This record gives sequence, structure tokens and C-alpha cells, in this order.
Amino acid sequence: MLKKTILFSFLIAAFSSSAKNLNCSATVLDVQVDKTGRVYAYLKGIARDAYLCDLTPENGENEVEFCKTVYSTLLVAMTTKNNVMLWFNKNTNEECAKSSWANLYSDHGFYHLRLKSY
Repeated sequence: MLKKTILFSFLIAAFSSSAKNLNCSATVLDVQVDKTGRVYAYLKGIARDAYLCDLTPENGENEVEFCKTVYSTLLVAMTTKNNVMLWFNKNTNEECAKSSWANLYSDHGFYHLRLKSY
């Protein structure tokens, strides 16, 4: 019984350490919206031309209000030259650097954005 308890504790510890969230800081150099409403940005320090969300999602991929807020926050950050902080909850890559044209929403679990003023 003790061996099972130790093994169970080890498995929970291993799982919880791999399930932590990742946050990354970036400079917004470019914001794009395509004709279907998909929002992309060049986030220096994270990814070039990264997909963030859809302003008009047909499949319920993201909330429209969340995407509107992301879009306006990116524009403010780019205009004021303030950085943003993004949070991810899928540890497909524990590094902040992602590939160009990465889908930050579905592939990396982008779920939170902060405008940094310092």
C-alpha cells in the first residue's frame, strides 16, 4: 500500500509540474486583420505574424469580446510602445519563442493578455 501511495504521489507531482502555465513578454511591432476577421501580430520575443484570435468566429473557437479586447490592446501597445504579456496554458513549447504564423490560440493555449506600462 505504501508503494502505491508513493507512486501515486510521484505521478501527481510530475503531472502538476508539467501542467504549469507560461507567460511571455513581447513588443508589438505589427498588427494585422485579414478579410475574415482573423487577428495576427508580430510579437517580438514570441512570434512573427502569429495568429491570436478571430473577430468573427464561426466555429466558436474564441469569444468575440475577448478577441476585440486583444485587438484593441495590441493597437494601444503598438501605438504607445508598451510591451504586452501573454499567458499560455498548453506547454507544447516551454520557450517563449514560437514559429512564424504560429496559432497561439489553439496550438499554444493563449488565454490572457496584459498591457504593460513599465
